[in-house]
Amino acid sequence: MRIVRIFIVSMEEPFFLPGFFEKIIEKNREKIVGMTVLPPKESLVKIMLNEIRVNGLGNFSIKGLKFAYLKSVDFFGNFLPQKKVYSLRGLAKKYSIPVIETRNVNDEKYIEKLQGINLDLLIAQSPQVFSKKLLEVAKIGCINKHASLLPKYRGLHPIVWAIANGEKEIGVTVHFMEEKVDSGPVIAQKSFRLKKGDTIDKLYEKVFKEAAVLIIKAIKDIEEKKLRTFRQKGKGGYYSVPDKETIVKFRKNLAGLK
Repeated sequence: MRIVRIFIVSMEEPFFLPGFFEKIIEKNREKIVGMTVLPPKESLVKIMLNEIRVNGLGNFSIKGLKFAYLKSVDFFGNFLPQKKVYSLRGLAKKYSIPVIETRNVNDEKYIEKLQGINLDLLIAQSPQVFSKKLLEVAKIGCINKHASLLPKYRGLHPIVWAIANGEKEIGVTVHFMEEKVDSGPVIAQKSFRLKKGDTIDKLYEKVFKEAAVLIIKAIKDIEEKKLRTFRQKGKGGYYSVPDKETIVKFRKNLAGLK
């Protein structure tokens, strides 16, 4: 069985991504040959305002305090030993994974660096859209996790849109990436029934936890030449940042779950 050479490209985020990628790394440490940690696509102020719009000021304040705590823990982890890390750079340091820097994943020099390390698979959680040239860097392809049952709710904030539209379940899709966003062949999907007490953070926690399991299995299936994919069925649709009316519907429907 040939061991695949895997590279991670992800934005930085302290709540879900470190745990998500650590599960994948723990099961595939010798296969992870590098990582790129991208800067935020939006300014901190814009990110904060968006959080307030979606979660409300009260929930935002709680999450803001948690964010500050996790960042401080991660900062002191640069000087003190710790078992748990809360950043992608912290993961890279913990597992001695080389980091290749870029601010633009489609930069020619960056792509040339990736081409030079003989990659089989990219695993991405990127706010930047990948060019055709970048998508072709890894022999097997690029894998992405999306928080919906594709082709439904392609694009941004899929859980918010699903709940605002009165869906009774949400889901996660692990798929190969193509030039068109969220449109590639499906590797695996998992659905979750919405229930009373669900919050946006609890739902994202479920999504990332299951996505890690699905990606770990996909890597194993690739190595054993057992991987099967299927094309997305149905028309689907693309969604952008939710407007005020959508946020109101989302909050109302979330509070009314039974």
